Amino acid sequence: MRVKLLISIKISVMKKISLILMLLVAISAISLAQDTQRGQRLESEKIAFFTSKLNLTPDEAREFWPVYNEYTKKRGELNKEKNELLKSINKDLSEQALEDAGDKIIDKDLKQAELAKNYHKEFKKILSANKVLRLYQVENQFRRVLLEQLRDRRSDTQQANRRRQQLR
Repeated sequence: MRVKLLISIKISVMKKISLILMLLVAISAISLAQDTQRGQRLESEKIAFFTSKLNLTPDEAREFWPVYNEYTKKRGELNKEKNELLKSINKDLSEQALEDAGDKIIDKDLKQAELAKNYHKEFKKILSANKVLRLYQVENQFRRVLLEQLRDRRSDTQQANRRRQQLR
């Protein structure tokens, strides 16, 4: 009798654990889908913003976007590598290791500058000089808009949290 009761309890616990695991998987899948949608929406907004601000013709846009996307991908990879280097630096490193890390960081900066120089030439093949220079301005404008939206969202969240705390 006791064995049946223990088995029954174990099965009940296993069912609950299985249910919890399934819920966690479902929540993770939903979160991943939302992140993907956010990324796609952001990319669409970026394309619309740049195309409008640069006043790209359909032909220019067709040539420009693959080149620009390739550039931003490579630039992002270099930024990621540089950020990983910066995160790896700690006060316990030897003087030589610190010097090497500093050299690697400067090397990443030089590679980014070389990448920008090379793609500047590519952009000039597609766009007028005016639009190429405007591109650099539009990149900064778009970055500022994103930062302002993020700041606003954080501020709204903080205000909502304060209101909730006041209601308690």
